[in-house]
Amino acid sequence: MNTTESPSDRPLISIVTVTMNSGSLLRETIESVAVQKYRDFEYLVIDGASSDDSLETLEHFSDVVDIVVSEKDEGVYHAMNKAVTMASGEYVYFLNAGDVLLHDKVLELVATQLNNNGPSIFVGSGIRCSKDTGKLIFLEYQGEQFNLDFFRKRTINHQCVFAHRQLFGLKKFDLSYQMLADFDWLIHHFVLKNVSVVYENIGVVRYLNEGFSNSNYELYLNEKTKVLNRYSDSSLLAPNGRASTVDSAKKNLFARLKRAAKRLFN
Repeated sequence: MNTTESPSDRPLISIVTVTMNSGSLLRETIESVAVQKYRDFEYLVIDGASSDDSLETLEHFSDVVDIVVSEKDEGVYHAMNKAVTMASGEYVYFLNAGDVLLHDKVLELVATQLNNNGPSIFVGSGIRCSKDTGKLIFLEYQGEQFNLDFFRKRTINHQCVFAHRQLFGLKKFDLSYQMLADFDWLIHHFVLKNVSVVYENIGVVRYLNEGFSNSNYELYLNEKTKVLNRYSDSSLLAPNGRASTVDSAKKNLFARLKRAAKRLFN
């Protein structure tokens, strides 16, 4: 919410929180947005017809949240697609309920990068927090090449990504994926379209690593295999990819993903 004057050359950032029955987590997320020094943003919350106190929480923060939609939807990615159609910012950023911006200058630091470099996508660093154990893992991508080899081994959590809104007009989140539509979206733009990306080791977010992927382990593996196979044609690779690497990586892909997933979830 733009409550103070910001330099005209700074981009408007649309922050989106998708939530359902997350009232206790939602408050901390909104508070981390409310304290941001950089005020040239709008805040959208897409609620899936919550039955807890989420709407009361949103009413309490009506001076922070610009747009609230509360209605039944077809899942997280459907809600995210809906939010993009309502957003007016130059860049879109998804912040889940329970995730928090690390400090009050996050948007200010990110906006400087967006203004100076004008990338299609900006990537920052994050801290993954286990909801069950509270274990913290710092995630950064210094020196990485965001090609298909990278995405076989790792991913970039969407809470670390600020994406130009026009990219969502070119490709929305694919609703055929229940868990990894964001993974598919990232590979489409990073690898297939080779869009301009800027990474800076700026701590952006602490995000919860909770049961969605862990409790659906086989679905996670199946969807990741499907996504990677979808983009593993050598003719689709960005210039820093190699056909020979793709061919060799297809062998025993499911077993490799299981090993990677175990490292991710432990």
